[in-house]
Amino acid sequence: DIMDWMAFLESMCYPVQTGAVIADPPTVLFVWPGIMAMPVKIARLQHRFNEFGTDLHPKSYSTDMVLREYGDLLRWSGEERERMVITEGIG
Repeated sequence: DIMDWMAFLESMCYPVQTGAVIADPPTVLFVWPGIMAMPVKIARLQHRFNEFGTDLHPKSYSTDMVLREYGDLLRWSGEERERMVITEGIG
């Protein structure tokens, strides 16, 4: 269901309240298969409905996201492959 997916994405944009303390929004692992993986926080999220059914329920939508990265934790797949080769070569 489209609305469930939208709610899931929205839930990653807002702080989690634990007791009386409100924390930052959760860190999300953004994965681009075969290219990179990096921990991010969603800085902005905008939904757009693209198509509606005859019952006026949304059939498709698109989402634009702005991700805030943590550069010191950014990992590129090439670097990981190189690290694995070096590590395996030493041991």
